[in-house]
Amino acid sequence: MHNLRFLKLYSSFCWEESNKVHVSQSNKVHVSQGLESIFNELRYLQWNGCPLKSLQSNIQPEKLVELEMPGSNVENLWSGVQQLANLKKINLKRSKQLTSLPDLSKAQNLESLDLSYCESLLAIPDCSDLKSLTTLYLSDCLKLTMLPQLPHNLQNLRLCKTPIEELPSSIEVLSRLVYLDLFHCSKLKCLPTSVCKWKSLEILTLVGCSKLDKFPDDIGTLNFLKYLRTTGTVLRELPSSITCLENLKLLSFGRIMGQDTIGCILPLLLHNLTFLYLENCDITEVPDNLFSCLPSLEYLSLNENNFESIPSSIINLSNLKALNICNCKRLKVLPELPLINIDASNCSSLEGLSYALRKIINYIDKDVETLPKSTVQLFYPGNEIPKWFDIRCTGSLIHAELQPDWFNHNFVGFAFCAVAAFEDHPDANGYKDNIGILCDCFLKSKDGNDSSVVGAFFLHHVDFNQSTHVFVGLYLTLYPCESLYYDNEVVFKFSLSENFDPIEDVKVEKCGVRLMYR
Repeated sequence: MHNLRFLKLYSSFCWEESNKVHVSQSNKVHVSQGLESIFNELRYLQWNGCPLKSLQSNIQPEKLVELEMPGSNVENLWSGVQQLANLKKINLKRSKQLTSLPDLSKAQNLESLDLSYCESLLAIPDCSDLKSLTTLYLSDCLKLTMLPQLPHNLQNLRLCKTPIEELPSSIEVLSRLVYLDLFHCSKLKCLPTSVCKWKSLEILTLVGCSKLDKFPDDIGTLNFLKYLRTTGTVLRELPSSITCLENLKLLSFGRIMGQDTIGCILPLLLHNLTFLYLENCDITEVPDNLFSCLPSLEYLSLNENNFESIPSSIINLSNLKALNICNCKRLKVLPELPLINIDASNCSSLEGLSYALRKIINYIDKDVETLPKSTVQLFYPGNEIPKWFDIRCTGSLIHAELQPDWFNHNFVGFAFCAVAAFEDHPDANGYKDNIGILCDCFLKSKDGNDSSVVGAFFLHHVDFNQSTHVFVGLYLTLYPCESLYYDNEVVFKFSLSENFDPIEDVKVEKCGVRLMYR
């Protein structure tokens, strides 16, 4: 097949929890002696998990447009300088044996170069002449201590977990850079003042830069900056120019060393801010005026702080959709809040869960018509089904005989509840993945046909610190119509899953259902 233009040998992918990355499974295509044909016309080559140490000489790269070889055993692509006038994309991510790249100076149309997770990569040749290169990913290149010379048209640069200590002064040429990710560059000590020349920069991630203790004074000149993440740094002060970042939508801070973090942040908060993360900032008191200057705020995270209460003025955040207060172990009470997504995991001093339950009851009784589908969910340590679930049973199965006219035009949906016991499960103290609570509702229509409806919601990255938990959710999916009504005999079956797989050794001890009407 000498005229072959498209060749794709691919494998499936799996999620590797330890590193939070996709890794290639063993290739389903085995090529013991390599490829024997001479491919002079090849435009696209994808070979996941390629076992070869370099591209064979019979694969001519002159006409290649895309080269994708993730998870390969390649140590070097080829020797010498190749004519690569058509090449636009190279993807060698997770090629853990790759030690070096060939001279790419002839790849004048190269737009994207992905070398993420190439753990053995020692150096990259000069890229300054690659005028078309806009995307360069070098995340988790654990031996890459020096950056190459970069082209001025670069727009996306990812350097997560690389051991670089500084960004070279020549980086100031990146006037078109939009996205810079320095996530967990734990050896990075400072940002050069030249970053303030990146007038196009929109996203700057410095999370986990544990030696970074100062911002450039002129950071406020980054007029287009929208997302600034600095959690896990050791910043000691914030330059006053930061108040000029009028387009900032997301701001995340950890503790500012040696200072009152809230005192530093409060004068800098901007009216356009949509996401605010103040995590592990040693906040002992949330100031009342924090909420007066954030009219656009939709998401607020105050994880791992030491305050006992939240000011009632939080109700003034009319656009707030989610509040995260995990691991605020001194928090005792919650103020009156709109019904939003609240995560209060491991708030071990929190009192009065009746507040949250009361809000759900109010929605059931008054506002359920306006809810988005499958919106309300709640989980908390406990072992009792709330009394307002009028259909209750011990175990995981409910056989109910409802009123003959239960399914009418005022019926809205089901609220369901389950008490699950985790004490016999080997991971009872450490569930952190997707826990699914499912309720199968088995119905029979008037014409004798069987049908079922599944209600479910999922919890993400959950720490269960007690053996039994109560799960509450609303499920709004049944819609009455004139031609179809259901019998009054209904069966509800409850079960749990982790990452969509059934959990056999976690028991549903009790369950409950409530029918909701307008």
